[in-house]
Amino acid sequence: MRNSATASNSDPSHVELPGLPLALKSRDLPSFMVDSNPYNFALPLIEEQFELLRKESKPTILVIGEHVRCT
Repeated sequence: MRNSATASNSDPSHVELPGLPLALKSRDLPSFMVDSNPYNFALPLIEEQFELLRKESKPTILVIGEHVRCT
């Protein structure tokens, strides 16, 4: 896991993120946040984008996704 996340009880399959009340499992995270990610070279670019967003007074973020329903 990235160093911004801390493993709870030294179990790498569980991760705690600051500000979130629940521990997450590695499968709950985007694939770019796990150590097995083959695209680790892109992490500095993603971090830079978050830093730029943090500097904005009123950032606008467009989120596109699908709601998948399992029955």
